This record gives sequence, C-alpha cells and structure tokens, in this order.
Amino acid sequence: PTLIWRSDIEGECNYVNQTWLDFTGRTLAEEIAGGWAGSIHPDDFPDYLAAYREAFRERRPFTAEYRLRRCDGEYRWVVDMGNPYTDLDGNFAGYTGVCFDITERRQTLEQLKIFSRSIEQSTNSVIITDAAGRIEYVNPEFSRQTGYRPEEAHGADVDRLLNAGTP
Repeated sequence: PTLIWRSDIEGECNYVNQTWLDFTGRTLAEEIAGGWAGSIHPDDFPDYLAAYREAFRERRPFTAEYRLRRCDGEYRWVVDMGNPYTDLDGNFAGYTGVCFDITERRQTLEQLKIFSRSIEQSTNSVIITDAAGRIEYVNPEFSRQTGYRPEEAHGADVDRLLNAGTP
C-alpha cells in the first residue's frame, strides 16, 4: 500500500512504483515528466516544494503532509517521508521517499477536535471513567458544579467522589 518515489541528483523524479501509478492513474512516463507535481493539491504544492528543496539543499531527511489527487479525482492526505541516498561510492545520488495515505487519520483527528470542543464547552457535567470506575477526565462544567478541580477528580472512584464527597 506504500507509494514509493525516487529522485536523481538534480532533484527530478526518476521513479515511482506501481502502487503510486495505480493511486494517481498515470503512467510512469507521465510521472517522470513532471506529472507527479500536478497531482499535488495546488494549495499544498508551494509549501511542499519549499520543504523538499530546502531538505534537498541540506541533504537531510524531510517529512511533509499534503493532498494528492487519486485516480478518481479525490484528493487524499498523504504523509511523504524522503531521505537522501548515496551510490556505492558514498556520493549523494538523490532522494528516496514513501507516502502513506493518512486521510482517515486526519478525518478522525478533526472529529476528535470537534468532540473535544463540544465536551469542553458543554453546559452539562461530563465524567469519563475507566472500567474500574476511576475518573480519567472531567470537563470544566463538572468542576464548576462540584468544586473539584480536574486534578482532584482524576484517579478518584466516581461513586465515592459523587456519593461520599471525598476524592
């Protein structure tokens, strides 16, 4: 499932694997002729190119996240990790890189941010416990209503805290 690419000593793409070609729906000739750049979302391309060029100049690894157009036209978020490589004599020979589709991870993180904001801003007390009934999280409204600071509630038995009033 890994998209693999390689660039030469000038920084020009000279190889992508079949997984890359299947993902983009393009031919190897199209990708090597600079077509790979057209698959990166236009809003993400300048930042990606700047990061790549800087790493290339410094001959250091880099990581970048950007949207890459899939063969069906949908942009998918990928994390791209590139590393310089050397020839058999130890001379810099270009970069190799891998890309992983992280779209679902990014979507999940966005949903978690929304969920977290709604809990934090809720006018209802929210308590999250582990399986043993020990408090792992309380929202600000819980603290406002009970007077317990989050650090006082954390680790306390929920029944004991709420029924006996002691953490």
